[in-house]
Amino acid sequence: MNNWNRNRIQLLLPDYATKILCIKLSLFKAPDKCVWLGTKSGDYTVKSGYYTAVVKIWHLAPLTSEVDYRGIIDLMSVWPSLCSQKCLPLTGILAGSLVPWILWAIWKAKNRFVFEGFYATPEDTLSSAIILAREWSNNCKPEPAVNKRSFRQIPEARSETMIVRSDAAWNSTSRKQG
Repeated sequence: MNNWNRNRIQLLLPDYATKILCIKLSLFKAPDKCVWLGTKSGDYTVKSGYYTAVVKIWHLAPLTSEVDYRGIIDLMSVWPSLCSQKCLPLTGILAGSLVPWILWAIWKAKNRFVFEGFYATPEDTLSSAIILAREWSNNCKPEPAVNKRSFRQIPEARSETMIVRSDAAWNSTSRKQG
């Protein structure tokens, strides 16, 4: 018999059931194969797995409005709008934004995976960000007024000058970098 197992589809992939059932089955009864829905090609890649986990973290984030981080190329240009995202009151974050803490927790989780092989779930990563943000918020004290003249002025770059800023991490024991 050449029919979809509707009960199995509904059990395993209820969000995709309608789309799956629209697919015509092979007249030649070609064998099934596994595909990854995170890529157009259907092949799993580490990058697509990481991207999917990050999509889930932002989806679960207790923010009053959804953050669309896709297509962000220049973090500096969107930083003010990201930091203006408000947290839901149940988080206990009294001041500041959760977004920088989410970015920090994602960075730490990625490095911990690269350097220690430890996998943190999206839920664990988000919980870590909320804990850090709450701790910061509860212990934050206003900064005293600072004389602006005490800061060193960064000279303007000439038009033919390229400024490059980078960051790196190194574990001398395992000799891994990131």
